[in-house]
Order: sequence, then C-alpha cells, then structure tokens
Amino acid sequence: MLLDMFLRQHYPFVFTKYVPFKIGIYEDILIENPKIDPVLLSRYLHHHTNKFMYLRTVAYHPTRYDLHGNPVELLTLLARVHAIAKYKERLESIINLLDKKAANILVEAAKNKKSLKNS
Repeated sequence: MLLDMFLRQHYPFVFTKYVPFKIGIYEDILIENPKIDPVLLSRYLHHHTNKFMYLRTVAYHPTRYDLHGNPVELLTLLARVHAIAKYKERLESIINLLDKKAANILVEAAKNKKSLKNS
C-alpha cells in the first residue's frame, strides 16, 4: 500500500493513468529509488500490469511511456494481442461472477417468496 502511494505520488502519469510501461521500467524505478525492495516492486508491478485498467489501456493505446510520462516506443502487435486476450479473459471472469451473483440473488428471492406464501 505504501509502495502504491509512493509510486503514484512520484510518477503520477504512469501509475494513475495506467498507461503502458516502457520495457525496463522496473530497473528505472530501482535506479531512481535504490531503497525500494526489489521483490516488493516486482510483485507490485506484476499486480499493476495485470489490472483490468492496465490491460485495457495496453490493448487500445499504441505507445509505451517512461516513468516521467515521455513516450518512448510503440507497443508491438504481439504485446497488444496478448493484452487483448488477458483483457477479454478478465472481462469474461467478471461477467461470470456477476452472473453467479445474479443467479444467487434470484434463488434467494424465490426462496423468500416461497416462505412468505407458506407463512
């Protein structure tokens, strides 16, 4: 949580807008901030780059950015296709979860209606 706040404060463009990171952003962060725990940073970046918002941006935004918001390179087609596939997978799992919740709500409502009739 503290790392998230630190990165959002120091590098707001890339960590609040979920723009695609340049290749090597992990090393750039460690060079500028040598006191950051590399393992914690690795886990954080893995989590961040698998978020729905990040995947969507990578899928539909052609440019990678450095820590300071400068465009540095175009995303490869392979990177965009990979992001689209993961984005679609996340979207499908969200839809499935919502479908299950809706089904449970309907089952509970039917049970409550039935118990009210029997009262």
